[in-house]
Amino acid sequence: MPKSTATSSKCSARGDRSTWLAFIAVAALTTGCSGRGAADGGDASDSSAHVVVGVVPVASRLFATTITAFGRCEAPPNKLALLSPQVEGQVAQIHAVEGESVKAGQPIVDLDAELARADLAEKEAARKSLTAALEVLISTPRTEEQLASKLAIEHAKIAVERAQALVDRLRPLRARNEAPEQQLYDAEKALDQARVQKEMAEAQYKVLMLQPRAEAITEAKAHVAVAEEAVQTARAHVSLFTIRAPIAGTLNQLTCRPGETVAIGANIGHVVDDQLLLVRGWLPVRSRSLLKVGQTAHIRRPRPDVPGVESMAAVEGQVMFIGGVADSQTGNVPVDISVKNHNRELVVGETVYVDVAVGDPIASLAVPASAVHDEGEGPSVTIVRDGKAVVMHPQVGETHGGWTAISGGDLSVGDPVVVDGAYNLPDGSEVEVREINADEVVPTSS
Repeated sequence: MPKSTATSSKCSARGDRSTWLAFIAVAALTTGCSGRGAADGGDASDSSAHVVVGVVPVASRLFATTITAFGRCEAPPNKLALLSPQVEGQVAQIHAVEGESVKAGQPIVDLDAELARADLAEKEAARKSLTAALEVLISTPRTEEQLASKLAIEHAKIAVERAQALVDRLRPLRARNEAPEQQLYDAEKALDQARVQKEMAEAQYKVLMLQPRAEAITEAKAHVAVAEEAVQTARAHVSLFTIRAPIAGTLNQLTCRPGETVAIGANIGHVVDDQLLLVRGWLPVRSRSLLKVGQTAHIRRPRPDVPGVESMAAVEGQVMFIGGVADSQTGNVPVDISVKNHNRELVVGETVYVDVAVGDPIASLAVPASAVHDEGEGPSVTIVRDGKAVVMHPQVGETHGGWTAISGGDLSVGDPVVVDGAYNLPDGSEVEVREINADEVVPTSS
């Protein structure tokens, strides 16, 4: 057929773009046109071979110089806490489940603390005994004890008075030799004995009412203080058998089970607060001078390969740290971006792209990112002129908001650029244009 011959000659003339996919596309185009001509009842050579392509006008948009880095989402040091026991023990009870929101200090796991509680009870009993001894030492005598001592004094006074009266009665008699000398002597000695007993009773009362020695009180108080410290130590030891959440967040992992014996320092899970994340990216040293702390950065995921799955909208962050030491293997410097993650779109550990705009935006020709395709000869775009496809290879620049900056080539604002059907479409192919609204092919975020 003449039409097939002309098409084959065109493919042979463009042997420099010898791609078997292109040849198949042309063959399919020729066959389709021939079939349609036969169905219309006319000669196939009279029908026009063309395909339908979707086009969007080339636009002029503002693009800022953007530094892009490959990064990883991490939790800030104070937002990721490990659950690790400080004592060895057997898991007795689990109070929380994975995925549950927990508060700081909330019990997560209880270990068996029976022996530790028994030790605490012993320490508390010892403290109670020493405290009671101190109270006895510093307490004043009871009323009954004081009364008994006072009565002893009164009894001694009466005895002195009686002895004194007897002596007073015997002395005149002895002066008149009416009483023996031995009787007066015994009476005087009895008086002396009564006086001594009276002084002894008074001394005992004074001793009873005296405060204990300061040294004794100090010693007793020291014993009580040591017992109190022992109780506090035992109580702290008991508390170690309850593993609590160090921070508020989500219990993201818990690996222990009831009955399992866990060792000191074992990692049995962690709590993460992913409301604020740290994205660490790596940049070449030459780009470091363009960045400043406080600059706005945009975090985005690579476009998904699954059809029908939308990419995450870009999340805004702020440059918090620019490293001053390059990695010994890659030669790149770290850059930390603080990102608010209230909607939990980002996940700790995932890899993302970090875009930081530097410099003032500059106007540039732009095409939808879907218009740029690569068939083995580098990035290319296809526009429509005079009903035919024209393949161009302009310089491709930044991509932002679904638009890609281009320069070079014979392009101008308003040129219809193909966004649907351009792949493997030979240069010069006759096409039928279907205009598409840019909003249908340009996502709301990159």
